[in-house]
Amino acid sequence: MTIKVTATAGTYIKKTTQQSSELKEGQKKQYNQGDTIEIEEVLAKEWGHHYCQLAYGQGNWYLFDDHWGLVTTSNPPRNGSLAEKIIEYMKEKNYKIFSGERQCNIVYIEGMNPDGTLNDDKPNHFNDLRLVIEFVNGVPTIVGNWVGTTEPGGRYTHNPMNPKGAARIKFGQYTAWQVGVHKDHEALVQTGGVVTVHRDFDKNFIRTGDKLDTGYFGINQHWGYDNPFNNIGSASAGCLVGREKRKHRDFMALIKQDPRYKNNRKFIFTSTIIAGDDLLNPAVKRVFNSEVSSECKKHSRHGGVLLKATGNGGYSKLVSYQKGISIFGDRYNQTIHNDLNRCLNTFKINNKLRIRHFLSQCAHESGGLKWLKELASGSAYEGRKDLGNTQPGDGRKFKGGGVIQLTGRANYQQLANYTNDPKVMKIGVNYVAENYPFTSAGVWWQANKMNELCDQNPSVITVTRRVNGGTNGLSDRQHWYNKISKII
Repeated sequence: MTIKVTATAGTYIKKTTQQSSELKEGQKKQYNQGDTIEIEEVLAKEWGHHYCQLAYGQGNWYLFDDHWGLVTTSNPPRNGSLAEKIIEYMKEKNYKIFSGERQCNIVYIEGMNPDGTLNDDKPNHFNDLRLVIEFVNGVPTIVGNWVGTTEPGGRYTHNPMNPKGAARIKFGQYTAWQVGVHKDHEALVQTGGVVTVHRDFDKNFIRTGDKLDTGYFGINQHWGYDNPFNNIGSASAGCLVGREKRKHRDFMALIKQDPRYKNNRKFIFTSTIIAGDDLLNPAVKRVFNSEVSSECKKHSRHGGVLLKATGNGGYSKLVSYQKGISIFGDRYNQTIHNDLNRCLNTFKINNKLRIRHFLSQCAHESGGLKWLKELASGSAYEGRKDLGNTQPGDGRKFKGGGVIQLTGRANYQQLANYTNDPKVMKIGVNYVAENYPFTSAGVWWQANKMNELCDQNPSVITVTRRVNGGTNGLSDRQHWYNKISKII
């Protein structure tokens, strides 16, 4: 029996885990989104890839986890234009679809760019779509496409108007909005029906685990005051917001042409809110889905889960991007996020106690990601054979790098062996600081049996003594542990 997987993006299969741009012809094969491959056996998992034996004698290849997913027969990929995919999705959900002449289907797609591709859905960013779809000659057509947000900005997430937490609207469809005024401008206001929201009480910018709340909350559809793309700020406390004033006016003018509104100025509009990845990837079974896990274990020597579709970076997300932002703030980015989850998976830092202690120690040592390489020149490490520094220049080249400042040729070589990345040794500290800030710490963490210590539910002082050799910075380490424990 074989397993069929589909490419969820344009991608390559490869003979090594290196970037495809670094590989020659014969070491990689190109696949387009939607192409399928049949797999005989999963041989290993390495650095965001699965090493697979392909069917029909095609040999063994690395597949990047994030670009492949298990095909299901019940949910084939949606075809057609973006508008057609949205309407098909709405049909599957038994949502209302308005197909009369000039009748508006108002749709918000979370985590989607104007060209219909997905983005990383960073918090406090205008990275969602506000769309209006009409049926033109019987064909669903996007007649309005604007950048917006379905989520509250940083100000009201951290300082919510409701003591239960900021409102993040639940994905679904609601008939709830009438033309009215939001503060100083015309908008769709929630006066016609209730909506359901997630209450972000823990202020971590995500819905997971949040309590639901249904009612009239003033979840209006207004403009975003021309705030910059990377700062929703106070422009939304949980409303459905179009970023630009001018384009919001275009939105209002368009929906007011709907004949239902022209016939009844109190007409109640319906809006649909959809997660972008749910729209575009219906055929990919998600992380920890038991059906996928059991299917894949039949074909893996290690009993692991095959090709988990987990977003950018490959590995299952033990720490979400939003939680990373909540812990580290603006210094946390997608590269760091990918490396953190690669590290947590690789070195089995995979339960709450392990993650809390690991992150709190790393946060202290790096000043909350402020210092990803040692400030000193590294010349003091020249000739340090205990660090493996046997070559001229090793001290500077292999000075402290990463969140706990991995130091010395010998330790860097160990990291290079784990990552199968020759650039670790070729370039040294600058490369490690940029590409393996957390993985470099994971090498040390595993070598010093820190997981075993964390499983004993130790105090912060006990872990600090193992990491530091003393209790330097204990109060700051405790501060980070307390903060992280509220988030994870």
